[in-house]
Amino acid sequence: MLINEKEIAFLTLSAVRGDERMKELYPLVKQLRPDLTYDEWVAQDRVMAEATGYDGFVLTEGERVIGFISFEILFRLSFGGKFLYIADLVIDENERGKGYGRQLMQKAEEIAKREKASVIVLESGIQRVEAHRFYQRLGYKVTSHSFRKAL
Repeated sequence: MLINEKEIAFLTLSAVRGDERMKELYPLVKQLRPDLTYDEWVAQDRVMAEATGYDGFVLTEGERVIGFISFEILFRLSFGGKFLYIADLVIDENERGKGYGRQLMQKAEEIAKREKASVIVLESGIQRVEAHRFYQRLGYKVTSHSFRKAL
C-alpha cells in the first residue's frame, strides 16, 4: 500500500541537527551502519554539514520518524561537473516497501534539478541486494566499483 502524502511531513536535516530529533534518527542510522556509535555519527554529521553543505530530509508521520535521506552537492569532472551525492537513505526496516524511499529519492531529485546537477550518484554496500533492486527500479545503473584501503 502506498502512503498518502498529506499525512507525511518532510523536515530538513539542517532543521533537526543538535536537537532531540538526532536521537530519534539514530536507531535508523544503526540499521544502516550498526558499528557507528551515536557520538561518532553526530561528530561526522557536523563535519560534513560544515565542509560540504551536507543536508537532507527526514520523513515523519506525526512524531514518528519513518526515514531520512542525506546528500551533498559536489563537483567532479568524472561525473560531468556538478552532481548530487546521496550519502544515506534509510527507511525503518518495518516500513519498507510502502513508497517512503521513493518519496525521499524524489525529493533528492528535485534538489538536484534545482541545483542544475547533471547526475545523482550513490554508493551501496555489496550485501544490500534489496537496496540495489530498489535503486535499479528507480532507473539507477551500476556504473563503477568503489575501492577502499584502510589506513
